[in-house]
Amino acid sequence: MKIKKEYLLLAFVIAGLVSYLVFRQTDRTHYRLPELAEIPDGQISKIQIERAGNTVTLVKEEDKWFIGSENYPADTEALRAMLDLIESLEVTALVSESKNYSRYQLDPGERIAVRAWAGDTLSREFDIGKTAPTYQHTFVRLAGDPNVYHAQSSLRTRFEKPADALRDRRIHSLVPSEIKEAEMARGNEEWVVRRKEQSESREAVGDAKSPPDKGGIKSEWLTAAGDPVNADRVERLLSELSDLECEGFIDHSKKEDLKDPMLSIALKGKKEYILKIYPKSEKEATAFPAVSSESPYVFTLPESRVGSFEKIFDEMLKTGEVK
Repeated sequence: MKIKKEYLLLAFVIAGLVSYLVFRQTDRTHYRLPELAEIPDGQISKIQIERAGNTVTLVKEEDKWFIGSENYPADTEALRAMLDLIESLEVTALVSESKNYSRYQLDPGERIAVRAWAGDTLSREFDIGKTAPTYQHTFVRLAGDPNVYHAQSSLRTRFEKPADALRDRRIHSLVPSEIKEAEMARGNEEWVVRRKEQSESREAVGDAKSPPDKGGIKSEWLTAAGDPVNADRVERLLSELSDLECEGFIDHSKKEDLKDPMLSIALKGKKEYILKIYPKSEKEATAFPAVSSESPYVFTLPESRVGSFEKIFDEMLKTGEVK
């Protein structure tokens, strides 16, 4: 009888514990994360980024992006990274409901406010705070929502760039094999070389000195007098110019204001490319002003790049290959 009572008591205790676990009120907060509709690729036509009172506006015109009222061409890769994040923005966790925004760098002085339009429709609006301790999330706040959330990825580094850092720095892009003539000039010294191409027979293709190009075409570089020159130097020059990017821009200068270049390079193929490099405006400067037939802007090239051009120029003169 005693054992029976103990079993009944044990059953009662177990039932009580189960009831407590099932029906007790916990202090856990239950919430549903906001669901943001993904924006189809190509629909966004305008982006506005505001930080500490400074606003950068990016506008798409005929599939190309431009910056501000000056309509500077924008860096395609930087814009693509921004667009991917805006279009697929997703919050992954609720972080805070306290409205203590300064803790997450979401206060007006530190936040990065992003707005994106598809035509005349404001399709996305959110604030970016600091990167979370995980380094895989960013604190964000959505328009009309006082809460702070985690968003996937590190967003801040993509959107905190100033307008100048978003400009397209590519000056020109050319195919070296299409260039038929190269000319360099410095002061009273200059040299000109021309590419000569001829079809090779199968027996001649094995010539180790001048390997054939694709398609069985062998090319060499000759002076105006018809003398061969070191093709490797010419090809090195073309390689360095094939995808030329500048270091920055000098917006207060105009191309027509610059006189007497220290070094000029002209390449002729399907079109002509002209690059002119000018002396530094200050001794302490680390870049040279330059202009190109492919850009309407005055830009700068780093010392290392200009030094490489001058080295090729000097090598061609010192060897006596060109006069």
